[in-house]
Amino acid sequence: MISGASVATYLYSSYQWVFTLILIRFLPKRFNRKITMYLACALFLGVLFVQYIFSLYQVNMYTWLGRNIVMFLLNIFVVSILTVTNKKQATYVSTQAFIYAQFFAALQWVAMDLIMSNTGITDSSILQYYTFPAWLSIASVILFTLTANNHERGYRLDVRKADLILLLVLTIVIFFVSNIFFIIAYEELGHNYTTEAYFNRAAINLLGVLIVFMQVEHKITLNKESEVKEFQKVFDKYYEQYKQSKESVKIANQKYHDIKHLITLIRAEVDEKLKNEYLDAFEREMKKHYLQAKTGHAVLDTIITSKYITCNQLDITFQYQADAKELNFMNVIDITSLFGNLIDNAIESVSQVEDVAKRIINLKIKSKNQFLLINVENYYEHELLYEDGSLLTTKINDKTHGYGIKSIETIAEKYNGTTTITSEDSWFRVSILFPLDQTTKIIETN
Repeated sequence: MISGASVATYLYSSYQWVFTLILIRFLPKRFNRKITMYLACALFLGVLFVQYIFSLYQVNMYTWLGRNIVMFLLNIFVVSILTVTNKKQATYVSTQAFIYAQFFAALQWVAMDLIMSNTGITDSSILQYYTFPAWLSIASVILFTLTANNHERGYRLDVRKADLILLLVLTIVIFFVSNIFFIIAYEELGHNYTTEAYFNRAAINLLGVLIVFMQVEHKITLNKESEVKEFQKVFDKYYEQYKQSKESVKIANQKYHDIKHLITLIRAEVDEKLKNEYLDAFEREMKKHYLQAKTGHAVLDTIITSKYITCNQLDITFQYQADAKELNFMNVIDITSLFGNLIDNAIESVSQVEDVAKRIINLKIKSKNQFLLINVENYYEHELLYEDGSLLTTKINDKTHGYGIKSIETIAEKYNGTTTITSEDSWFRVSILFPLDQTTKIIETN
């Protein structure tokens, strides 16, 4: 027979499990969505079985403490299995879930005490059974909303050893202080509690939640500062590339024109069919390497010409159809960063294709119905990882990887544009749509 206290313990440990799943929701998964769902269900059944084993024993200090330790270790195991995290990150996430679970469970007891004090209900067991599903749902919605907002603001699970040790020590202290005071109050009041005891326990656990929030806010601030620095590096990199390419293209085209004049002179003096064929072929080859792009925008001409030459050197077919006359709403630095990232990402991806004939990059720029559409697509053969429609990087340990895509999205948002990333039939596409009725036109400056 399972006691009421055991059932209560059984129910409230579910807080930790549900909150762990909520936190996992925003982390890169180790498996695809279907496998993750099945595995999560299997792990959940395992957790229920462990909880059931503990519920068979009489609730005392040792079984209570043992259950909390085992559940905490199980949560670390669950996070490690379902997500791409290291031991520090898995422990950190499990500690967060543990703190949230302790606080919301304590808060529910405060709510139940207030209900019993004002309604005359005396059986807390029946009340907790009825209120638990609703309270868990409310708590889950609150935690999900807060966690989603933190990730939207740039929170990343970058856990240092000092962060983890600090959180673990504070969690242990808060856990024991809140529960020891609760146990003392239970003994002194003849196996009964006062409203003050419930409030004190919730207040102490609230301190743990506030500490977690402070750490999260601190990391968001650090991440934003880091992103600003990385974005600036990306902008500076492509602007410098643009200036270098502009000069290189100028020199290259001058050489091309000089060679054309040389070919003209040779043709005028020698009229042999074979030599003319050779000269025609030579001219075509020179044109391939020193072609000057014509898009209607001088900055973009330089960028495309430079990338075209790079692609030829890497045996990549770079095709473009570009009408960029309407691109003057964007400043030079943003243009160089946007197209530099778009084309460089495509070059990096298509370079992994072994078949040279399939190394293809297509760039299209066109305006229609007061919108400017930029579309870059490339053939690919390597595996792409997605999470909820967002492209994930496989370079787990490279903290700077991914800023290329982020800078593209940031520039698009700056000009009220939208970015769409898709992959289908071995073609990877990035499409950006800009409205041309910008309230402020940014005229090109050098």
